[in-house]
Amino acid sequence: MSTPSPSLSFRSYAELIQKPSYEQMRILHDQKYPRQEPQMFRLPYYAHTLGAIRNYFMNGRNRELLARAKVEARILRPESKRDNNIRVLTAFDSSIQANRALTIRPQRHVSASPGHGVEVRLHFDVTAEENHSPKRILFNCRQVAVTPELARLTLECAGWILEQNGQQARPGEIEYVDLASGTVHTFPRRIRSRTVQMIETTAQAIAALWIAI
Repeated sequence: MSTPSPSLSFRSYAELIQKPSYEQMRILHDQKYPRQEPQMFRLPYYAHTLGAIRNYFMNGRNRELLARAKVEARILRPESKRDNNIRVLTAFDSSIQANRALTIRPQRHVSASPGHGVEVRLHFDVTAEENHSPKRILFNCRQVAVTPELARLTLECAGWILEQNGQQARPGEIEYVDLASGTVHTFPRRIRSRTVQMIETTAQAIAALWIAI
């Protein structure tokens, strides 16, 4: 049986860019075998919470929906998944993010290839309008705050994929909301040339490691 070509989420790709090879192997293993536990850095782990956040905004910021989502999260298994989803819901509920006037728009999934048969997938946690301006929002759901450099790499990877699909993100249009620290990282005025170079060169390393996993 032939090995499927590497297909990664853009968040994982951004992490890979700045990791040594032994840590790249760990991330790639989780991407290649997504059903194995634990998968705390993968978005499906927090699908319940992210769906509840979108539902909250679609229904006029109804706080009862967040409370109900916390109750429903109690049946999630394993217990670590239950506890972490409740943690993120609580962090969102108590943050200024819950007070935003976001109008939810349809989600669009796109992808791009930096070469060597590697696919990088992009979708945002929330796609919306705020004060008549488009917003594409990501949430850091981990307990540890994201570093400024990783946040920027993640935003730049997202912007690069959009560019490959003929779309142009405006400065500030894409946000990386860190619920652990309360910091909001925004898309920069430009994507650094060295980031583009790293996106392309990392694809070669991934293609080689993927076969060995």
